[in-house]
Amino acid sequence: MSGIERKTSKHVGIKMKVFVTFAAICGFAIATASVARLRYSEDHPSVVCAEAGRGQVTRRVLILGESWASDGRLLPDLPNVISLRTDQRVRACTIGYSGRNSLKVFSNFRTDLARRALRGNVDNVVILLGVNDQIQHMRAEHSANNIVSIASLFAQSNVQVVSAPPVSDDPPLPLVFRTKNLVSHFFNGEVNADYVEALKKRIGPERLISFTDFSLGYPRDRRKFTNDGIHLTPAAFHEYGKFIGRRVNLDPIEGALNVRKPHHL
Repeated sequence: MSGIERKTSKHVGIKMKVFVTFAAICGFAIATASVARLRYSEDHPSVVCAEAGRGQVTRRVLILGESWASDGRLLPDLPNVISLRTDQRVRACTIGYSGRNSLKVFSNFRTDLARRALRGNVDNVVILLGVNDQIQHMRAEHSANNIVSIASLFAQSNVQVVSAPPVSDDPPLPLVFRTKNLVSHFFNGEVNADYVEALKKRIGPERLISFTDFSLGYPRDRRKFTNDGIHLTPAAFHEYGKFIGRRVNLDPIEGALNVRKPHHL
């Protein structure tokens, strides 16, 4: 990897946002191996790209999700591992909508003009969602439906989904969401297991990457989490990037996705 390039933009026009995002994803703006960070307002995702390996880019990977996919937390470790596995030059981009649940990520990404640049140009897609669905207490089956709807946007790509990690039972959230969590635990028991099972039924085991193969989550694996009980530490995020890089399926995944109408909370 060469040097790191950082760019910050909060007050740019819509045309510039679309162009820069398109360029970052497709590789038109960055010719050498680097990490490029693009920060927008809360209405726009964090887009970060990195390359690893020699020669021309022959494999493109997209990581799409919420805050766990933002700010390049998984880079450059993820493309480094894939490049070593494939002996290819790999370009990986992470698009993270911090604080958004799966329905909002679906709605925002589907209407984002930059999505047009991705269609047909991405070999592998990994979806990291479910944290905000849990702490906002979206119904597990609705969360799974929304994630499958997002996956369906990439009909020509190998799509995989990481199961939602167990996070804090008492995160620093508004009272309404915390109350929903308490009620859910009282009636439903272990909430995270419900999300994992619903997702497994909808996405299929061949597309599912189990988060618990990396960590038992919070609080059982507290050392990997920050004090909020929701996010991994910087060191753990780098390890998580390597973990996902090892689990990316390099061969085509057979079977169509069973898509239903996206759902609210």
